[in-house]
Amino acid sequence: MAKSFSVVITLSLGIALIVGGVLWWIGPNLASLAFVDSRRDEPFVVAEFVRGAAPASTEQMGPRYLQPLQQFVASEGGVAKPYYRLQHLANGRSADEWSHALFYQVPEAQRVAQLMTSSPYALMRESVDELRQISLGTYSQSEYANWRPSILICLVVGRESVHIDPLDALLADVATSGGRVVLNAQVDVLNSQAQWERMVVVDFNSTKDAMSWLNRPDILTERDITNSANREFAILLYEQALYEDVSAP
Repeated sequence: MAKSFSVVITLSLGIALIVGGVLWWIGPNLASLAFVDSRRDEPFVVAEFVRGAAPASTEQMGPRYLQPLQQFVASEGGVAKPYYRLQHLANGRSADEWSHALFYQVPEAQRVAQLMTSSPYALMRESVDELRQISLGTYSQSEYANWRPSILICLVVGRESVHIDPLDALLADVATSGGRVVLNAQVDVLNSQAQWERMVVVDFNSTKDAMSWLNRPDILTERDITNSANREFAILLYEQALYEDVSAP
């Protein structure tokens, strides 16, 4: 009996170590998408924000990482939008200066874990010197399928106030300045310790329109309110850098 009990304990410890190793390797959110989440068979949108440690590695980002990633996503049955280059950090810290952004959708959420833990993905990441990255994921599709903006403003927040939601006030009349909200969703951080919890993407026809909206006196006030109500808050203005989608056939 004692021997059987010790065998059970040993097996339990072994399983716990394996599970713990998986969680440590891919992180709890990716592990949930792969094995636990009841919605893991549904389409899933990922936003990747990346930068290099030096100007040279930033210049490598498109041809060495983002374009191959677009092709890889397409080979897995997904759809990658054109990638974007940062033009202006309107709110946030220097740590929020993500030089490039790429958005893609996969047909099943569980494929994100397979993609991000694959050998090709690791090789692509290693191709850029000291690549730094935050990947945000959401089931919210919003207007993703018809989304072809050339100018984007990304608003990301962490630890939103439970008493007020100034982000909604900030976006209330964005349409009057030519903006269109194409994504507004709670997000999971897939591969870092960042505290982002919500992401909003607004498209504009031109950088001029986007900057005009950002610098309106009432919007400047709402930006200050939003900044004080959230532990993390950043506004990033991006311009499209690649003009063709790379999609699954």
